[in-house]
Amino acid sequence: MGGPDAIVGLGFCAMLAIVSTNVARAISGRVGRKAHQQELNAMRDEIDQLHTELEHVQTRLADVDDLQGRLDFAERMLGQLKSGGALPGGRS
Repeated sequence: MGGPDAIVGLGFCAMLAIVSTNVARAISGRVGRKAHQQELNAMRDEIDQLHTELEHVQTRLADVDDLQGRLDFAERMLGQLKSGGALPGGRS
C-alpha cells in the first residue's frame, strides 16, 4: 500500500498531464503562423485559466493528504482499542 505519498503523487502526475496537454494544444495550434497580438492575448488568458486550475488541483491534493493523515490516525486509534489499549483521555 502506497499511503498518502502515492495518492498525492498519482494526483500530481494526472494534474500535470492534463495541464501539459492543454498547454501543448494551445501552443501547437499557433505554431507555423505569425502570432498576432490577439492570439497572444488569448494564449495569456488560457495560461492564466490553466494556472488557476492548477492551484485548485493543488489545494484539492493538500485536502486529500490531510484526510489521509486523519484516516491513518483513526486507524491507529482503532488498532490500539482492538489490542486492548484504552483511548487517550481515559475513555474506552
